[in-house]
This record gives sequence, structure tokens and C-alpha cells, in this order.
Amino acid sequence: MVPRILKTGLTLGVFPVLAGLAGCADQPVQTAAVTKPAVTSPPSAEGEAKAAALVRERGRRLDPQEYRELVLGNTLYRPLANGTETLIYLAPDGAEKLRISAPDGRSVTDSGKQTFEGNTACWQWQRAAGGKRLCFEYYWNGRILTMVDSSNQAQPAQFLVQKGNIRNL
Repeated sequence: MVPRILKTGLTLGVFPVLAGLAGCADQPVQTAAVTKPAVTSPPSAEGEAKAAALVRERGRRLDPQEYRELVLGNTLYRPLANGTETLIYLAPDGAEKLRISAPDGRSVTDSGKQTFEGNTACWQWQRAAGGKRLCFEYYWNGRILTMVDSSNQAQPAQFLVQKGNIRNL
């Protein structure tokens, strides 16, 4: 699916997590019946090494309260190598404001709502990702917040957390 183009000519596709899920959400989900609990073997040395590398890369998984304390009332900022920047303000009441700005000054905006389901944060935008609800696990390494799509259909996205509403979104 091609990302929806807004009037400015920019697409919400510059926000990889949202755009990646927009194309995958229309795909049917394949499920398999499970007749008995799966038996797993103890973790291998290779598996433990991969897990340790993941923690070093993404940081520690936050619990829902830690995530709320970190992001609510603050702005997630993601600068890209091509000069595009993504800003997401997460208001204390759960309202979200999104702005994606291109180096030439063009920008697109959207608004939505953040909710929580178990240990995941779920975002639902008015236009981005076709308005579909997207849920994420969250990790913090002390500097960068990594959002991982809980359905594993999109690449993780990393953000700097800026105190307050830095651009008055």
C-alpha cells in the first residue's frame, strides 16, 4: 500500500513505524491452533548473547508507569539523516500531536489519542496509518526511547525525549 499523500505533498510515510504498519494492517493475520502448551529448552549461550545485545542496543524495557512518567507532557523528537524531523507531543491527558517537517519547510500534522493496553502504549491517529490503532513496547537506554511495534510488523523507531511541548504542537 502506498502511504497516503497529504495536501502538502509530504507523506506520513516518512514516519517509518506508522507507514510500515499502514501497509501491513490490511494483510490477513495467519493463526495456528495450539493443542497443548509448548515445551521450550533452556536458553542457549547464543540466545543469551542475543538478548544481552538487544538490551545494550535498546535499553531496559520500561514498565507502564515508568513510560508514562518519561513521556507524558513531553515531546518525542526524531531527526532523520535527510533533514526531516518527526515531533510527537504526548499530552498528560493522552492527546497526541504529530508534525513531520521536511528540510524544504513543508510539513504535515496529525492528531490522535494514546491509550494503554497491558504493557503496551497504543497510538491511534486521525490520518496516519489509515487511522488504525498501533501498539508498542518501549525501551529506554538513558538517552533514547525505542518504540517496538508489538505485532513485529515494522522496524523499531528511536526518539529523543524533549521536556515539554518544544514546538507548541
